[in-house]
Amino acid sequence: MFYTKSMEQDPGNKKFENNKWDMLREPEFKDRTEETPEKKRERTDAEKARIAERVLSAEETAILARDYFERAKAEAPTRAKGYISNMLDTETAFRKQVKRAQERGESHISRKEFEIWEDDYESDWKHAHEEMRRGDIVTSKAEAEIESALMLSDGDALNDTIEAQAGHFYFERSKALDDAIRASDDPKRNEDLAKLGSFLSSVQEHLNYKYMDMRGSDAWEFESYDRQRTKAHNDLIRHLNSLNDLARKYGVRPFTMRNFWTSEQSLRSDPEPVKQRMRHDRHQVEAYCRNAFTRLHESAERQAERRSFF
Repeated sequence: MFYTKSMEQDPGNKKFENNKWDMLREPEFKDRTEETPEKKRERTDAEKARIAERVLSAEETAILARDYFERAKAEAPTRAKGYISNMLDTETAFRKQVKRAQERGESHISRKEFEIWEDDYESDWKHAHEEMRRGDIVTSKAEAEIESALMLSDGDALNDTIEAQAGHFYFERSKALDDAIRASDDPKRNEDLAKLGSFLSSVQEHLNYKYMDMRGSDAWEFESYDRQRTKAHNDLIRHLNSLNDLARKYGVRPFTMRNFWTSEQSLRSDPEPVKQRMRHDRHQVEAYCRNAFTRLHESAERQAERRSFF
């Protein structure tokens, strides 16, 4: 059946409205195993004629495309929220699994099991962002407002999220990246190896400022310290993001499924969901590094506790 724009403009033409998408569907499959050559030629000629009748003009194709994209754009926010809801469900189920592992005396679930959860979570995250872009929700600030549903106020719970628990596999992923870099002939190979090897220094610098004893400091000294502390933490976030970028560059699994925001991206005029997203990311990176470098963090805490007695 061939149709024109005038058919669409006719409000009484319900047949067009109901069947315009069906026109593009393939014919139903039929068993033709016993078909003779003559019948096959006849069928082929008939199919060619039918296809020729179904060919749309450029204008009619544009109408279908416009209708499709307008519908998809209107439905995008709802679908994005649906994917985010799936992420929350996955996160809740994952925490229960982690808790069961901890009750068995294990610090974390196995890498193989973890990566199944991580892939499931990442898939919904990517689909949510695709829908955001489809619905013209393209700015990072608008994304943050939608993703604010993921922000958790329970600081202890942040340690058991999928993103934070990835820290338990830091050394395995670090070795995989190290091997991939050394096996490549990339001209920046040495630079990339140095970036990978210096991550521990960024973690240590962050801990130094986090647990620095500032008792007895005046206002100016504390203000200076606070700026340096914030810089150390933003440097840590950037360093982790750069390792994720390197992992993607060399074709190995990233350290975390996404990159994180630094507080430098925040403005005083930003809405609360944006600031909440940045606080969330700060805590997530801290939790990731705690899981990756547990002994280092515990040592820093013990030293800070001893200093507090004097």
